[in-house]
Amino acid sequence: MKLYDLILGVALLVATTEVFGMEQAGNNMCNGRTVEAVAAELMSRSTSPMVRVLVTLLKTETQDRVALDSETALMADTFRQNGAVLAEPISGQPLVVVEIDRNLLLHLAQHPQVACIAEDTPGATQ
Repeated sequence: MKLYDLILGVALLVATTEVFGMEQAGNNMCNGRTVEAVAAELMSRSTSPMVRVLVTLLKTETQDRVALDSETALMADTFRQNGAVLAEPISGQPLVVVEIDRNLLLHLAQHPQVACIAEDTPGATQ
């Protein structure tokens, strides 16, 4: 009976952890804040009509390098079609460097594949 209780306890713990993880992913949290909140802050802080951001895309655990590169290239194309002046994927990473009109930043942040955005300053270390 004790082994059964242990297995049941572990199963419940795993299930709870997965549900919590899915809820967090569904909230699109970005360093404890929503992506939209980060975008709004960048929009209000920026004095330039254009902003340069590093966009982190959602990534699945089973995604291999080829699939990841394909997805980031596709997202870069999508960002360009939606007003980005520049959208360059970073090979092997779920990241795209984007230069976009600051007024379009909130729209970019609301894309379902965007996990996080951060201001990108060329030459600065992140």
